[in-house]
Amino acid sequence: MIGNDYPNISDLIADAKASFEKALELIEREDYYDAAEKAWRAIETMRKAVLVAAKIPYQYAKTVNIGLPLFSDFLRNIKKKKALDLYDRLAYRLHILGFYEGIISPGEIKELIISDVEMLLGELEQIVKMAEKVDLREALESFLRIQKLKQKIMIHNAELADAKTQYMDRLSLSIAKIVKNRV
Repeated sequence: MIGNDYPNISDLIADAKASFEKALELIEREDYYDAAEKAWRAIETMRKAVLVAAKIPYQYAKTVNIGLPLFSDFLRNIKKKKALDLYDRLAYRLHILGFYEGIISPGEIKELIISDVEMLLGELEQIVKMAEKVDLREALESFLRIQKLKQKIMIHNAELADAKTQYMDRLSLSIAKIVKNRV
């Protein structure tokens, strides 16, 4: 059974709000790319708060390979696809194109943070309240089982590819002997 070692949900929410406030301060100083990073940190902290509220241990909630699919599936299942779409849009526009690539204009970063990030954080805070009413630990156990099965499949796929390569090599070698003898 998955344990319930998770930080205080209200601390995560407070941390997300503090990161958002820092993003707004950075916008005022016209430090747009650092503001994008702080705004994304606020979103990710709130994503973790949603999962922790749903009894997902923080060690899993904080990961991308486990926490992000759980978050996405949870939002889809509680009919919050618009919030998920906004999360995905901000992940791409604000985090990747804004912060990492630096190709989004300062004006767009400011607009994304002031309107979309604030809206998403408010929506996620409401979702935290819904998440507190569910326990996703058994779903997490099933998800982890899926991950283990995927790993096994990948290993077997590699073995299968190797066996196919050996087969084709041996087939070609056998045929080459016949073709060589005919010449």
